[in-house]
Amino acid sequence: MSFPIINACDLFTQKKSENHIVVHQLSELLQDDIYIPKKPHRHTFYQVLYVKKGKGFHHIDFQENEISSPQIFFLSPTQVHDLRFENAEIEGFLINFDEYFYNAFISKINFIDDFTFFNRNGKVSSFEAVKSQKEIDEIFSKIEKVFSEKPHHYLEFLRIYLLELFLIVDGFQEKLEEEKQYSNQQHIIPKFEKLLEKHFHEAHYPKYYAERLAITANYLNLVCKNYLGKTAGELIRERVILEAKRLLVNSQLSVSEIAYQLHFDDNSYFTKFFKQSTGVTPFQFRSSVNV
Repeated sequence: MSFPIINACDLFTQKKSENHIVVHQLSELLQDDIYIPKKPHRHTFYQVLYVKKGKGFHHIDFQENEISSPQIFFLSPTQVHDLRFENAEIEGFLINFDEYFYNAFISKINFIDDFTFFNRNGKVSSFEAVKSQKEIDEIFSKIEKVFSEKPHHYLEFLRIYLLELFLIVDGFQEKLEEEKQYSNQQHIIPKFEKLLEKHFHEAHYPKYYAERLAITANYLNLVCKNYLGKTAGELIRERVILEAKRLLVNSQLSVSEIAYQLHFDDNSYFTKFFKQSTGVTPFQFRSSVNV
């Protein structure tokens, strides 16, 4: 048994939508008791979850996060998550769209992945909408109306309104970053994180990333320790372990195959690496989550 992989954007029909996007009201999904599987799962599509009202917990990539409404969560394909609400008095929206939704609209490949909140590095991608709730509510209301009524060119309207939401959230986050007045050291962090996300499969040591940032490995470790609380080596190991956990929930891959995908020389070294970081072997971890 492995974490279920949901391929269909439409949670009601469980059929792939020809339009590549589906909009749900959370209250309707909760009422019909079909909003998500009752256990951790993954999607092959992107998901935007807006909790306008309500409390609960959102487990994302094996970490528990308390929901503090109003709050928006952004999930990318392959992320493992489990959503649990504390009561039925929930308001908000769930929007699923696949990777093709913007391909015919914006020529830039992987355009959505350029937004930091759609990262796949295990960080919780959420946005607290308290200061901009009125603006956020208006966008979601327009999205719901257009999706429900389906006027002429409604897909284009949905793409525009979603893009408007992404740009607002991205701009708000950028403003917060500017207010922090990043130093030269801090500017290294996003560059390192981008490189890490691209090369963590094959590059497991700080020296590889430091050379591409034109700094020493010791300096990279120092900067990461100062601003992220962990050395570059620790961050690399955490990203590799996260990917290993994600792959372990897929029963179609053996531990040896996972070790190969993550560029370990042999299965025994991968098992030792995994146990040193998690306290359990890959087999034990797979058994513990597939219950």
